[in-house]
Amino acid sequence: HDKVNRTVLSFIYQCVENKIPVILLTRHETDIIEDLKVRRIAPELFDNIICLPRSERKIDHVNPSPKALFVDDSFAERKSMTDAFGIISLGVDAVEALLDERQ
Repeated sequence: HDKVNRTVLSFIYQCVENKIPVILLTRHETDIIEDLKVRRIAPELFDNIICLPRSERKIDHVNPSPKALFVDDSFAERKSMTDAFGIISLGVDAVEALLDERQ
């Protein structure tokens, strides 16, 4: 994906402002830190960045709290996370509903 998803970025900032930890769990073929910087996204927005090889499952690299929220563009990843840990999993397109626009 070449474009920044501004809705997701707004949600990440909302989490940071509310002291909610944000972990980036990704399968990324190039240097994720460099790619974030190219898009002018500060890696410091994330409490942790976990970059996995394509062959590994995301559920094998997390131990989420019951209050965790998993956002992913893959239905299979969301289903496996919910099945394994009982946490809420949402598609990227659903993040807009989580934004608190009150100032």
